[in-house]
Amino acid sequence: MADRPEQSPFWPAAASSNSKRQAPRRHDAGFSLAETLVAMVVMVTGLLGIAQLMVVTIKAESMARNGALASRMGQGKLDGLMKANFDTTPQIQITNPLVDSLAADVPNYFDVPEAGIIRRWRVRQGPAGTRLVTVRVLTMRGIPARRTVDLTTLVRRW
Repeated sequence: MADRPEQSPFWPAAASSNSKRQAPRRHDAGFSLAETLVAMVVMVTGLLGIAQLMVVTIKAESMARNGALASRMGQGKLDGLMKANFDTTPQIQITNPLVDSLAADVPNYFDVPEAGIIRRWRVRQGPAGTRLVTVRVLTMRGIPARRTVDLTTLVRRW
């Protein structure tokens, strides 16, 4: 065992006073310009990918919101038509088969519940005193997010 650290095999030998200072090692000098540029390219590529993902997510959210709104509007119209009187309410009368009331605005078979939303419906004779009602809701809010939802049900006479 050595009493002094200079004689220990685990301690480096002391530098003599006349030795020159050693230059810093290459790995201690910092990042090179090439390494910095590569890191920036990787980071910019990742950020652009995230930005594209956000655009797609926003479009999908808008389409889903319009689809949910169209479903609620269609269900609301079906509920209203279910309560209507077959004999006196013009909106529940059987639609002329020569006119497609789902494709065009036919009086008594369409409405605009709020801006950017059109509801159209068609009424056909159903089995045994019922009527087959189809409601089409078109949402016109935002070009990539336009939605069309069709709901069909049987309505019976009360």
